[in-house]
Amino acid sequence: MSIYNWLFEKLTGVKPADPELNARIPENDAEKYLETVESWPHRITGEFFLLDSGSEQGKYAHWAIGTFELAGFNEPILVEFKGPVLENAGVTTEFDLPRNIALWVSAPEQEYYQVAKLEII
Repeated sequence: MSIYNWLFEKLTGVKPADPELNARIPENDAEKYLETVESWPHRITGEFFLLDSGSEQGKYAHWAIGTFELAGFNEPILVEFKGPVLENAGVTTEFDLPRNIALWVSAPEQEYYQVAKLEII
């Protein structure tokens, strides 16, 4: 305990909190599981929630980002669709996806897992 913490505790009667404990980010169980995957792309099932998307003035979405809640896990992961993935799956700009889908994801770029393929199940 530093002299400053000791003095603060003696003067106020309050023990200062460890700043490292407050700075820790809670562990994401789904990301921890995906860290163990050895071959990519990897198939996961669950529910997708759209955060943002864009199109090239066409019928199909060109890119999208969102959260994906994997079945059996508490925390969602961030996913990103790029290129023809959405068009190949027939996803229009209205994003009328069914509740449960399967995604083939590749290792993350920055914080987003890259979607290689989308399956309607």
